Amino acid sequence: MAENLATASYNRRHDLLQRLRTDGRLDVSAIAEEVGISRETLRRDLRKLESQGLLRRSYGVAYPVESGAYESELSARVDSNVEEKMRIATAAISHLGAAQNVFIDEGFTTQLIAQHLPESEHFTVITPSLPIAALHWA
Repeated sequence: MAENLATASYNRRHDLLQRLRTDGRLDVSAIAEEVGISRETLRRDLRKLESQGLLRRSYGVAYPVESGAYESELSARVDSNVEEKMRIATAAISHLGAAQNVFIDEGFTTQLIAQHLPESEHFTVITPSLPIAALHWA
């Protein structure tokens, strides 16, 4: 039960951040009604996000503070926008040209790039990602 509440809180905060980034600001009373939660629950969520440095609150309004501090779990990103991520991976691979060394960072899209590198080419792959390092080059 506690895990479900934690997941619900996490998902609700994630949705708030998405709205905030899309709209540029959130009106506390309007969003609470729209989302179907109490104003106090919304205020708690906003306080938590503010303490993480992800937004700034001011008199019933919240504004985004962009940083790299918020990133969803890889497991949550694996199923979202897969077709688009595959198009990005394919485009990235097409730009490698005569590269011999390739740095591939962590993440699902970069994992798709690594999985689809042409086996006929001989690349030295440098990565901080264990799943990528464990692919067919090991």
